[in-house]
This record gives sequence, C-alpha cells and structure tokens, in this order.
Amino acid sequence: MVVHRRSNHNAWCMQIVKACYYAFVAKFFVLVLIWWFWGKILDNLQSDRFYFWRNYILMPALVELCVTSGVHAWLKKRRRTMQTRRYVVLLLLVFFCVFFILVYSGIVVLFCSFILPIFVSTIFSDWKILRNISLVSFALLPCCAVAVQQIAEHGPKLWMEMWAAMVLLLSAYMLARILMRFNRDNLACLRASFESQVDLEEMLRHDLFTGLLNRTVFDRVLPAMMEKCRKEEKPLTVALLDMDDFKLLNDNFGHAHGDEVLLVLSEILLKHERDGVIAFRYGGEEFTLLFEGIPPERAKEICETMQMEMLEECMTRYGCQITFSCGLAGLSPDIKDSHELFRLADLAMYEAKTGGKNKIALTREKTLH
Repeated sequence: MVVHRRSNHNAWCMQIVKACYYAFVAKFFVLVLIWWFWGKILDNLQSDRFYFWRNYILMPALVELCVTSGVHAWLKKRRRTMQTRRYVVLLLLVFFCVFFILVYSGIVVLFCSFILPIFVSTIFSDWKILRNISLVSFALLPCCAVAVQQIAEHGPKLWMEMWAAMVLLLSAYMLARILMRFNRDNLACLRASFESQVDLEEMLRHDLFTGLLNRTVFDRVLPAMMEKCRKEEKPLTVALLDMDDFKLLNDNFGHAHGDEVLLVLSEILLKHERDGVIAFRYGGEEFTLLFEGIPPERAKEICETMQMEMLEECMTRYGCQITFSCGLAGLSPDIKDSHELFRLADLAMYEAKTGGKNKIALTREKTLH
C-alpha cells in the first residue's frame, strides 16, 4: 500500500511538471501573437518589436525550458525521497511566480499567481507542505512588490494591489485547508466503505454458524484446484463427511445439542488446516474437505485422526460417542470435471454409511500420484 501511494504521488509530480511544459508552450504562442500586433498597435518600430521578442518571449522561454527540464531530469532519479520531490515541484511553481512577476513587471495582476502553488500543494494531502509553501508565498510576495517598484515605478497603487493579493493568498490558504480536509474525509469514507465491502464479502464466503467456508466457495474452488493440480501434476483428494445418526441426535437431545456437536467437528476440521486441509460446510451436517497435494491414502489417515479426535472430544464433553462417516475420492486422468470427482466422493461416503457407519471409504478409481 505504501509503495502504491509513493508511486502515485511520484506520478503526480511528473504530471505537474508536464503541465508546466504545456503552459509554457501556450504562453509562448500567446506572446508571439502579442508581439505580432505590437508593431501594428504602436508605431511599428523594429527596435520596439525586437526588444519585446528578446526580453518577453525568447529569454523567458529559454529560462523556463532549462529550469523545467532540469527539474524533470532530477525527478527521474530514484534516490530522491518522496517528500523532497514534492517540495521541489512546488518550489518550481513558486520560482515561476517570482520569475513572471519580475519579467512582466508591468502586469501587477501576476501577484495573484502565488495562489497556484498553494492550491497545487493540496494534491499531496500534507498539512506541513501546505503550510510551508504558503509561508514561502506570503514572504516572497512583498519582496516581489519591492523589486517591481524598483523596476517599473508603479507608484502608491502598487502597494494597494500587493495588499489585495495578500488577502487573496490568505483566502486561498484557508480554502486549500478546507479542500484538503474535505478530501481526507472523503478518503476516510471510501476506506470505511471498502473495509465494509471486504467484511461483507468475507461473510458471504463463510458459513455464519461454523465459520467454515461455505458451499458456494467450494463449488468455485474445486474446479480451479483441479486445473492447478493437473497442471502441476500434484495429487488432489476430495472428502465428504456426514454426521452419523444426526437426526436421532437432535430428536433425543435437542437441536441445541446438535449444534454444539457441529461446532465441535468444525473446530477439529479447522485445526487440521495446518495439514493442508481446506474445510467447507456443504450443508446441514455435511462437510467437504480438499486435500491439495495430498494423495488419498494420506488423506484417509488424516480423516481417521479426525474421527478419533471427534470421539474423544464428545466423550469428554457429553459422555457419549458421536461419529461421522467419510468418503474420499482422488483426482485421476479420466475424471472429466469437478461434478464427477464430487460424485465419486459421495459414492464412497454412501459405501461408508452402508458399511456400518463411523467408517472411511476410499474410491477404487485410479488416482494421480
């Protein structure tokens, strides 16, 4: 997540620099048009037109291109920290604000250009950056006013315009803070919504009572696991478990007791996840197990261990023997799809049931090893 955010902010830095390129190209063509009309509107003296071309078009364009290209090349170096990159990009905008005010000193409205780096700093959602860039802008504005007064001698009106620009900068800073707070609140809402969606999806994946994965997940996972095991030439075993005489258990001891027994079995199944077992509640008192990379013979041994643990736990808690029957089927080359593999496990479980219950039956199909 941190890496993603870092790369995202770095991309924004590059986008800001590219925007500077586009802005300079647009400004260049606008000034060329002004230069073209300069001689027509005024007295058409070639010296005036050359002065405008050199001082207001050519020289500023060279400075803008060199500075922006230098920052662009500097950003491409990966050794720079993300915080340093942000400050350099924003200070690039501050530099051009100062540069334009001094070059085009006759256009006093450019004092308001310091608003631009303040608003752009909100992209990074960093209160410290916003504060520092704003302080730099507030400090440079009167300095630029003094320099412009020395260059162009605007008179007392210049200071009124400077104070008006200061008020606009202060307003821009306050609005930037509101905008940043708004963005953070939206981000928090989006994060909460995403987490709620993840929780909901997780709930939809699990059986709410036992905490095991549900049948929907089993039906989706089994075909994918079959394809994976075939590709990697690994064994795969499917087991179908069914509680013995569960209806009789509910009738004699009540459904609450039956629910407790289901939870006991679920705890045992979850405990064996470390053996490579993925457990699902298929429905009612039926459970399915997936043994990825485990051949049927080894899967049978694990199921026998589960049977013993079930007997011992129920004897300890309830003083009676509660068992389950289990059928296993291994993946083989001639099995076409997941439905056929599950059907073989179902047939094996039926064999275990009819063979006296509390049994584990293994299909006789030739399996992959």
